[in-house]
Amino acid sequence: FVKGTTPSLGCLNMLDYVHQSEGGLERLVRQHGGILFAKTNVPQLLLSMESNNRIYGQAKNPINHDRVPGGSSGGCAGLVACNGTALSFGTDIGGSIRGPAAF
Repeated sequence: FVKGTTPSLGCLNMLDYVHQSEGGLERLVRQHGGILFAKTNVPQLLLSMESNNRIYGQAKNPINHDRVPGGSSGGCAGLVACNGTALSFGTDIGGSIRGPAAF
């Protein structure tokens, strides 16, 4: 979690919540000189294999806009695919990384 940011999780009722502290991964990135510069799209509550929600809409595949980059880490996958970043982080409990990698 990045202190001072809103973790909407694609849910309208989370738009007023603001992180009061920083997460462990974010702290490690900063300690080693990394720069946190983007938030990417996710499905509502991270519960879909397609990165689409009522706040930001559908994430698009940067190579073919008729396709999606998968989910729930599809926004990250799209950013990496278009060379917007060399590195992104995610978890894979239900396929959040395997899904976008397969798209």
